[in-house]
Amino acid sequence: MQRYGELKHLLNEFNELIFGCGFYYYWAKDHKRAMRTNKSSKAKGDVLVIYSMFDPSYAHQIEIYFKQCTEHNLPEDYHIPDHWTKPPFEILSIVFATEEENEDDNLVKEFVLKLNCHTFQESDYFWIKASRFYFNKLEGK
Repeated sequence: MQRYGELKHLLNEFNELIFGCGFYYYWAKDHKRAMRTNKSSKAKGDVLVIYSMFDPSYAHQIEIYFKQCTEHNLPEDYHIPDHWTKPPFEILSIVFATEEENEDDNLVKEFVLKLNCHTFQESDYFWIKASRFYFNKLEGK
């Protein structure tokens, strides 16, 4: 399980890295370990992989991982444009597995994150339900 403080730190680090940079997000169903449906058939979930890139016509620069992802509403085969005035990810809801004196020490059982995006639809975000978040900025990109 991931501590709440670590989750907040990684989200802030990611959001500061690309906020307002015009990035796109793509559900990486082709990744060898990736979740291939919107809802996992496993009780503990699967790994959801999202590629992030400045321009969809070039290779991705960042890989985003959601471990123990049980469901999400990301579209297939679509490059999701980021939102220019909102951070890429925000916590929509969270359930803790522990209750520590210092909130940052709580272990996260499950969270729902918003992936804010630019759209002309009523909702301006997609959501992801998982228990761990991390990302990897690819070298030389």
